[in-house]
Amino acid sequence: MYSDLEKRYFHHNAISIFNKTFILENPFDEFLQAKEDRYWAAQMISKGFNILYDPSIEVFHHYTRNGNTWKGLA
Repeated sequence: MYSDLEKRYFHHNAISIFNKTFILENPFDEFLQAKEDRYWAAQMISKGFNILYDPSIEVFHHYTRNGNTWKGLA
């Protein structure tokens, strides 16, 4: 889905399902501080891949007093 507000493709990795081989061959840029999923989506689309997006699916993020739940996971 293209976001006219952000002037780029929208993708959120919080509710994504990937084929393991595909994501290992096309990883997110771990050095980006934010919106790495959106930059990744633009890169994949420029390579000719399609991303299925369903805006009716909802995600509830859970944060702890230490920040995001993924912080500190290996």
